[in-house]
Amino acid sequence: ILPGIGEWKKWSPAQIKKIQKGRKNEKPNPEYSIHTESLKKWTLPIVASEDDSVTNDELLELDLLNSSLNSMDITNVVGSSRKQIHDVFVSGWALKSNKNHKREPWKRISKSVKHLLENMFHTGTANPNNKFSAQQMYEELVRRVQLGELDENDVPKISTIQNWITGFSRKWKEIMAIRELEARENE
Repeated sequence: ILPGIGEWKKWSPAQIKKIQKGRKNEKPNPEYSIHTESLKKWTLPIVASEDDSVTNDELLELDLLNSSLNSMDITNVVGSSRKQIHDVFVSGWALKSNKNHKREPWKRISKSVKHLLENMFHTGTANPNNKFSAQQMYEELVRRVQLGELDENDVPKISTIQNWITGFSRKWKEIMAIRELEARENE
């Protein structure tokens, strides 16, 4: 049922003929008017430059550039050399196989930094009041750089530490769940 229309009805050809008997079908005759032509030409005013930063020399230079561009025949393909076109559009330039897919290799977290991050993570696991955030872990690593224990290039970004915490936490929960299941099976 469509809103405002009512229920669907099935019409047979005989019923349609019966309805059409009393009506006269006429071809519609729409009214139209002829188009008009404007008596005035459309003119666009030249905006006067109120900006003092544009000098007359610059305006003259722009006029010269415009006139030289207008005088060029852009469609003149004969005048341009094929070599220039070839240099711009080398055969197969858009193929996926010719694209340059060189990405910088990922910088891995060093083992010493991972060990320190794990220790900080487990400190928070043992005592929830001493839980380290990614920012606090980063600050601790920077402090260790200042003490000379770590190299400055080994300290990952805060977002990297946050991603490491997320992944390590997931793995840690899986390991703890497996241990719990094994402990229950051995009881």
